[in-house]
Amino acid sequence: MGVGMKRLTSMLALILALLTALAGEGLAQLRLLPASEYDRIAVRIPQAVSRNLEAMQRSNDFERLAKFRAKNRYRKIARPVGMLKLLLQDQTGKTGTSLCTASIVSRDFILTNNHCVPGPVGYRILLAKIQMEYLDSKNTRSVRVYAVDPKPVETDEFLDYTILRVSGNPGAVYGTVKISAQAPEKREAIFIVHHPEGLPQILSRKDCFIDRLEGREFVHSCDTLGGSSGSPIFSDNTSEMIGLHYAGGRDGNFGKSIAAILERSQVFCRDEEAIGVVASLSGPRRCVPVRAATTKTATGAKPRPVPPPPARQDAEAWKMVKTSEDIDLLREFMREFPDSRYVRLARFRIKVLQKGKANKLAAQDQERRRREARERQRLADERRRRIEEERGLADDGSLYTVQVFSTRTQKTAKDLAIRLKNKGFPAYVSRFQSSRNEVRYRVRVGKTTKARALELSDRLKREGGIRKAQLTKL
Repeated sequence: MGVGMKRLTSMLALILALLTALAGEGLAQLRLLPASEYDRIAVRIPQAVSRNLEAMQRSNDFERLAKFRAKNRYRKIARPVGMLKLLLQDQTGKTGTSLCTASIVSRDFILTNNHCVPGPVGYRILLAKIQMEYLDSKNTRSVRVYAVDPKPVETDEFLDYTILRVSGNPGAVYGTVKISAQAPEKREAIFIVHHPEGLPQILSRKDCFIDRLEGREFVHSCDTLGGSSGSPIFSDNTSEMIGLHYAGGRDGNFGKSIAAILERSQVFCRDEEAIGVVASLSGPRRCVPVRAATTKTATGAKPRPVPPPPARQDAEAWKMVKTSEDIDLLREFMREFPDSRYVRLARFRIKVLQKGKANKLAAQDQERRRREARERQRLADERRRRIEEERGLADDGSLYTVQVFSTRTQKTAKDLAIRLKNKGFPAYVSRFQSSRNEVRYRVRVGKTTKARALELSDRLKREGGIRKAQLTKL
């Protein structure tokens, strides 16, 4: 009874840890990077996105593989491992970049997580590519990029794995990971090659062990972060891939057993030479048919594997970009699908947009020139008017003043004169009696030439708060 209770408690704890890890992994996938990072080799992680739900198990024990010699065994094993970049679009049309890790398992197949591709619900993968030999963010000359068809050749949500087809035959350049059909063992020493948070290729090996075995998966103690999903887990004893990292949490990180994936996978069970899957599988293996991956040709006939559908990623991508006015997006389409029949249309679309953009810029430039010409003409007219006024205002010996106000109340006139004096104007009050014997008080400024009186008038309107000023000859 006591043993049964302990086993039940252990199972409940594992389920809780897995739910927490998977929830974290799902949320991490929703924290997308800006779409512009899809084309950047050295990814920049905004601070708001850099908070990871895959916690470090200890201190940061990441080792950059660039510091190892090219002949080092870890560098050799890591060559078929790359950074998987995904350009996603949500239901509102907003785009962003998601990062995972993937391994080359054949000439044109790569292996990653199911939660990376097809990805979280509500998101659509527009483009996908794998970035190989990214070792140094300051020196990216060795990096090569291969287009990936985001439509899975094979995928399994429970085992969290997906096999994708990649163009360009990267397996011939970087080789393939050596996959083991042997089940992992508890306390087995392991290491992981990955691209956490889009970093250059990282090795995690310090204090890396398999802590617990739980059916088709296991708990390990290697350090991982967001972007490590899909990373291969290698046995440090045999240098063979024995697991697929898929989640992390406070109680440990989690991997799926490659032996379990081999049993389920129909791709690995087909003729290896015909499909190009690596033939260096070590250990015994048996294949369990998957009903969803087979079809029947007739009643009672044996099921046969369904061949992968032809890749039509270029057609789907072209539907999304053909009406776009973003030239960079069209160029990205041409880089991703250089052999597509839509490349000529994309090139023509770019020419049309460039011509339209040039015409728009020319029209804007012409309008700017017109505005500048009108402003120059206005200033010239103003200068000419001033010159003409000055020429016609030669000093004839007469004095002029600027009258700004007239009132019957002496106090009101004096208050205004004082206010103008405080602002630096030579204001004064002049008493005037009309023919009707009506006494008025006029507020005037200055006793000077006509030209200076005009200048005073302008100054009073600008600085004295006077709306109307009258030039008067004394």
